[in-house]
Amino acid sequence: MIKLYQERIAISGIGNGSISTVLYKELQGVGAKPFYVGRNFECAPDTLYAICLSGKIYVGKSEEITDKQLAEMWQANYLYPRQFIDRYAKVNGCSIIVVGSNAARYGGMYVEDYAAMKAALLKYTELKGRTIRENNVKLALLNFGGIDSLFWNGVNSDCYKGIVPDGEIALSITDVVRTIIAVMTLPDNVVIKDATIVSKGYQ
Repeated sequence: MIKLYQERIAISGIGNGSISTVLYKELQGVGAKPFYVGRNFECAPDTLYAICLSGKIYVGKSEEITDKQLAEMWQANYLYPRQFIDRYAKVNGCSIIVVGSNAARYGGMYVEDYAAMKAALLKYTELKGRTIRENNVKLALLNFGGIDSLFWNGVNSDCYKGIVPDGEIALSITDVVRTIIAVMTLPDNVVIKDATIVSKGYQ
């Protein structure tokens, strides 16, 4: 991982969930210099990569989702990633990777609002990627699906079978982290505009 050695890599710290924790350790292991950023976006001018890991879900019938829950989802699934992108788009030569969800294209029952917000993020990154080229910034969206992670804690899997990923066939945290790092080590001229990434078990 010569490309990442000693490079400063920002990781969104809005949730400090399981993916960000493992990613931080893996990047340290290849000699990179990862650091967490929160809502204030402590932005270092020499940041080579900026990884946005932000999301929140409430599962249920639309009439059961409260306005407060909708606002929380909107903040985590769209507003924060948008702010993250806009801040790091000002760092010349930075590559931004946003982790989304395959719900942006393949959402299902009881997650309509979550899926719609991820779809909005997909469209924003698609168009924003065109406008930030002049600053030599790359923007990629990785829409993962079926991740066995803490993200699903609190969702009643008995009531909503098929929504909570099956841990035996879903992507693991390690799968996700290694995919992110693989994208970071692609040739400089290669841009992953948006990709849908699932496990073989979910294909």
